[in-house]
Amino acid sequence: NSLITGSNGLLQSMVATDFATAFSDNESRGGANAASAGNAAAASPLGLGVVFSHMKVAGVQQTAVGIPISYTVRNDIDPRRQALLRGDFSAVKYGGAMAYQGRFSAGYQMPMSDEWKVAARGTLGFVGSADAATVATMLGVSVASSYTMEFDGFDLSIGNMLGYYQTLTAKAESVSVNPGIKNTALRNGIILSQPVTVGGRKMVAEYGIADTRFFGTKIYQTSLQEISFSLGTRRSEGARSSTRITGSYMRGKDAKG
Repeated sequence: NSLITGSNGLLQSMVATDFATAFSDNESRGGANAASAGNAAAASPLGLGVVFSHMKVAGVQQTAVGIPISYTVRNDIDPRRQALLRGDFSAVKYGGAMAYQGRFSAGYQMPMSDEWKVAARGTLGFVGSADAATVATMLGVSVASSYTMEFDGFDLSIGNMLGYYQTLTAKAESVSVNPGIKNTALRNGIILSQPVTVGGRKMVAEYGIADTRFFGTKIYQTSLQEISFSLGTRRSEGARSSTRITGSYMRGKDAKG
């Protein structure tokens, strides 16, 4: 239940957010890739969402509510080239303790081919809790790859990310703290998507699975698995807007939710 390395902790949140930003939240699927490649003067959209999480970790209930905000700057000639800024703000309740967390990241996506994209980003995060007497700051850098194969009736996307995360010195009043945590994270996932019609409206359903592994500083949860389902309007790099709702189930050592 560490605020730094546990479930809903700073390390896990930064890894999950970096992967989602490069792959599951920002990937074009549902036959949209080829159509969007030549779309000139594409819009640069603002993203806003609400995230609710409930976990049970070693008998302790955790509840988190977060607000992600993002802004994507697309290249007019090729909208697949894009810079993305993102901020996440959340409040987490661990048993009887309250904690507050923030993450800020900037990255750039480059298409390598019609099917393959690579994204690099840097992330700065912090967490603080007066109840748990904890304060920490963490810096992360990551490189992610996404490859989408289009089939008759569905698309299959493969996402891979390698990231490095380490704590920095954080100050609270007159005390400076650095727990010296340094971890390499590997996160891999696949998403199968297919067009569906709901209430007469064309939409895209996505079924995903992801696996995360941590190496470096010894932490309690060294691996996490997640399955998800998402439904919403079709996304493409040339789209001016899209809306999605996603549900997921995650499990790790002595944790599920």
